[in-house]
Amino acid sequence: MVSMNRRSVMSLGLATLGAWLVRSSVGHAATEPKSGDGLHQVALHLNSDDERVQKGALSNIKNLYEEFGPGKVKIELITNGPGVKLFVKKETKFAEELVLLKTKYGV
Repeated sequence: MVSMNRRSVMSLGLATLGAWLVRSSVGHAATEPKSGDGLHQVALHLNSDDERVQKGALSNIKNLYEEFGPGKVKIELITNGPGVKLFVKKETKFAEELVLLKTKYGV
């Protein structure tokens, strides 16, 4: 059980670090977008079924859309392994958040 808790803490730590790095690079991209049309492109990676990590990824997506606006940012969430469970109806606890992201931002 201790190793499971350590894995969860590591996953959360890595997700937080990843979000910070994305936020830092997006902050830089805000002044100089890489694409010619002013569109910011962000890729997030999720490979955890830990609810805190999944919630953090969804919060990061929402925050980026709120910061830049739906027409100014393109976000791709790449999932693999246990992270795919986020999109499985019977297993996810974030169905409402996913629907909200779809209706509000077109995710």
